[in-house]
Amino acid sequence: MNALRYLDQLGLLEVCISAIQDPCTLDLIRMQEMRKPTWEDVVLYGMRSCELSSEMMTEAVTLMSGSPKLSICDAGLIVLAKESGLPIVTEDGAMVKVMSRQKVLHVSLPEMVDSLVDAGKISYEEAVPVFRRISTELLPGCARKYPEILGKYSSSWKTDGEG
Repeated sequence: MNALRYLDQLGLLEVCISAIQDPCTLDLIRMQEMRKPTWEDVVLYGMRSCELSSEMMTEAVTLMSGSPKLSICDAGLIVLAKESGLPIVTEDGAMVKVMSRQKVLHVSLPEMVDSLVDAGKISYEEAVPVFRRISTELLPGCARKYPEILGKYSSSWKTDGEG
């Protein structure tokens, strides 16, 4: 949910969801966590809701009770991604740890935005202020975590008179 919220704040929700083949989220997230953006906001762009089978729900409950602790929504999303082979876009450290153990592909917010540039969905010029906001407002300190990606854009915002 945090990735959808960040993408919405950055004005990239539509372009991002539309760029993903078969975007989906867990039905529990749609029902329990979606406030801004709302389900009605994301379904317009092709997002679908998936539910877990009873076996998958059992696996989610097991993940939820492990270490680090996860919410049922986060654990369920990991199980869904593991089953489908789809990556999860998140900045949640606990989820990333569990995803690594479960061999679920993690995509960071900076990686997602950079891939939109690479795919020609947004221009480099459009991405510069997005990365400025990511590194200063949404994920302060992320330049240490993603130096290669942020480095591609930070020199431009330092010379555009705003940073």
